Amino acid sequence: MPILNQALVFLKPHAVPHPAARPCMEQVFRRDGVAIVHETVQTGPEIAASGAVDRHYAVNARVGTTPNPADLFVGPEAREKFLSAFGEDWDKALQEGRILSGLSAQQRLGLDGESFNHIWARQPIRKIAGGLYVARLPELNNAYVLNGFYPSIRELFTRADARVLLFVVEFSPDRLPWARFRARTIGATNPAAADPHSIRGHLYHTQSITGLSVTYRENVIHASASPFEALIEKALWIPDFPLNSDPLYAAGILPETAARWRDANPVVSVNGKSMPLVESLEDLDSDIVLARLAELRQQRILN
Repeated sequence: MPILNQALVFLKPHAVPHPAARPCMEQVFRRDGVAIVHETVQTGPEIAASGAVDRHYAVNARVGTTPNPADLFVGPEAREKFLSAFGEDWDKALQEGRILSGLSAQQRLGLDGESFNHIWARQPIRKIAGGLYVARLPELNNAYVLNGFYPSIRELFTRADARVLLFVVEFSPDRLPWARFRARTIGATNPAAADPHSIRGHLYHTQSITGLSVTYRENVIHASASPFEALIEKALWIPDFPLNSDPLYAAGILPETAARWRDANPVVSVNGKSMPLVESLEDLDSDIVLARLAELRQQRILN
């Protein structure tokens, strides 16, 4: 019998109170053989107190909230992309104080996160590295703002009336491989490009009927990208969930160990192609992830 896949899923704050979101999710889960094995809710104040949203969106959050962009690692390739996109040298702009995190820029303008996001999103946005997005803002004397979207995401999750519905789900790889779970059940991150039969795709195409706004940022639902990330996310969002049912935990991998590997994110070789560890595990079923992690540990790439 194959090892079951187990993922963390949550309905995002703007979708939780809407009557179309959960029924759509449950209908698609039934169709695809996804079982809800645990359910809980967290409020905005609880999320603010635990810092869960910042740890969940770790890289985006770190870039979008840093008080000192000089502390960020920006490699040669990213600096070259910055120069190509904006015609300026990264180090020169940094030394002149013209590179700001989204949170610092928001505070300078005295705006809430949502109002600031509207200003930031109007500008051409360039991705220069994983989790590092840049826009030049005329409102701040053409300063460069990093991850200006993130303060608004943090506010959506932490405001007083926010709620997040959290689920642990299980599904068999024989019927629903992880890649299909993400693409066909949940749908692509950009709902406009999602399979129309997925949760995101269906709610995107029916939003004129339901009245639920579905956008790239407010895309209704989150699901773990891999069993590896699922272990970390369950421990983060639902610390009282019994992890003995998690296949990685049952194999002796602790969530804090997985989080350490994720943060280090070493480059690994997969079928002759080099890629970061986290990316190399996406969309793979639990048995394949376990085998790959065991091989990397044997090679002492992970310890």
